[in-house]
Amino acid sequence: MNPQAAFLLCVAMLLPASTGCSLFGRDKAAHLESESERLLADYRYERERANRLELLNNVLSQRVESLEKRLAIHVDGAEPTPVADRRQPVDFPSTAPAVDPWKPTLRR
Repeated sequence: MNPQAAFLLCVAMLLPASTGCSLFGRDKAAHLESESERLLADYRYERERANRLELLNNVLSQRVESLEKRLAIHVDGAEPTPVADRRQPVDFPSTAPAVDPWKPTLRR
């Protein structure tokens, strides 16, 4: 077998093998891209959930503070006063939208 024929035979055998390797690389890249998108979606969901929980925590902290003030007025007073005569602290707003920490909301 002459050297040119051996060279052409090697090239003919390596050509299909090299395209097969690139196909595996494309599949790997597509898998990594989909995994990256999934992780980004998870991160965004958890960030939004943390924001909702922080908002809920702030609302509940304000409510506790308001109730503590009401309790202090009731305990510190020498004699009980009618509710209408007491200065009422700002209470939990009844018209505020309900915050559900488990329901995702979308911000834009």
